[in-house]
Amino acid sequence: MRNSKNIMIYGASGCGACASELRMLFTSVFDIQRHGICITGNPKTADALIIAGGLNERSARIVKNLRAQMPEGSFAVSAGDCAVDGCRIAYADDVVGADKVLDIDMSLAGCPILPQNMIEALKRLFGKGGGEPDEDN
Repeated sequence: MRNSKNIMIYGASGCGACASELRMLFTSVFDIQRHGICITGNPKTADALIIAGGLNERSARIVKNLRAQMPEGSFAVSAGDCAVDGCRIAYADDVVGADKVLDIDMSLAGCPILPQNMIEALKRLFGKGGGEPDEDN
């Protein structure tokens, strides 16, 4: 697709429910590709990095490295409560939200984040033709 957008999903620490729900985007039930959104494993071709789960010291370094390789004008999205404000797991004192590590363009709360909410958010994010996301997020 000529106007398709590529997303890269990084599953950080947490219970893994958000990463599992995000994988549902690519099943026949949600079929995010009909909206022109594809998955990539290469940060150099990613239009958005979706972070699911809280970040510890090691995963923060990885996410910074991935973000540094992404093209100009790409977005960073924190998906799920752990990625938004740290981890809900009580014993995870060293886990922080993605906004403590990167400039986040859009945050989507939820435990876990629902695939239909992610589809709507990505459509809003990419709907401005690579510009800034809506301010109400």
